[in-house]
Amino acid sequence: MISIRTLRCVSQSLLVGVTLSLASVRAQEEGLDDPRVAIADRAAAGGIDAADVHAAVQKSLPYIAERGQWWIDKKKCISCHRTTFSIWAVAAADRAGLQVNRQQLNEWVDWSYDSLLQPNDDEKIVATTNLDGVAQLLHVTRGLPADEDRITQQQQLRDYLQQGQQDDGSWQPAGQLPSQKRPKPETTWVSTAWIDYFTTAEELDAPHRGRTAAFLAASTPETSTEALIVRMLLADEADRAQVLSSLLNDQQKDGGWGWVRGEESDAMATGQVLWALALHNDSQSADAQRRAVAWLLSQQQDDRWEVKGTKKNKQHRVEETATYWGTCWAVIGLLEATQSAETAAQ
Repeated sequence: MISIRTLRCVSQSLLVGVTLSLASVRAQEEGLDDPRVAIADRAAAGGIDAADVHAAVQKSLPYIAERGQWWIDKKKCISCHRTTFSIWAVAAADRAGLQVNRQQLNEWVDWSYDSLLQPNDDEKIVATTNLDGVAQLLHVTRGLPADEDRITQQQQLRDYLQQGQQDDGSWQPAGQLPSQKRPKPETTWVSTAWIDYFTTAEELDAPHRGRTAAFLAASTPETSTEALIVRMLLADEADRAQVLSSLLNDQQKDGGWGWVRGEESDAMATGQVLWALALHNDSQSADAQRRAVAWLLSQQQDDRWEVKGTKKNKQHRVEETATYWGTCWAVIGLLEATQSAETAAQ
């Protein structure tokens, strides 16, 4: 078990002034004694401790566990927006030394592999209808112990993934993704880009990878923050700086990002961006990461981060799936930033 880390200032070279988070302003206006205010203000000042991040994450783990299990029991669906993110968030918390239910985590992993390789009601193998989820599962379980049966399952999923590539090099988005509040071609581009990012050379061979690269190079989607994120992750060194600049310019005054570029901040987009920035941690994004951590810590509602729907018909109200998805991304981003900050400070 990894010991609890100490989150130091993301960059000691920055001259950071104390700025009040939105939670602090709201609490002052309403006369509230909100513990999130002190936590967010410490983050805004660059002085947050890992204990603040870990306390927020630990508070959300029962919600992630309960609603993750509910989805499996009631929906029986290995979706592109739920169980793989349950696994990712809880596994990240486990690596950070937080208290998690490892038995449940292992059961989720087993259930996900088994479910993807079962036929659905139309007698189609589930994996062939959810290739987004296939790539996600391969990514989030990479490095976990795997017996011969699991290795066989992974090879089967790789085969389905390669067989599911379209002639133009893309993969079709699954589930609710085509209904999201952005142009469908952009969603197809984003799904394809994530599959490219999440898979190794062993999982996606050179011919398939080449067709993917040609498809992705043919357009540069602009609507969603997620598109910018995955463009940055896949970019070479020369292009990454330009995409990173666009991403940093999109950061809202409150420290967050909107799922659609320019819209109000939400935990899903902010968690995604924070995770991606922390993966490529450098001085250029240090202040942005600090502000994103502060915003996320100020916005936690009890054991979750409430998020409005990403689907067109649910975009104006807080929605259960988006809230769960956003809470998982908030946890993933916060923990990645914590680890990255400690590494940079060593």
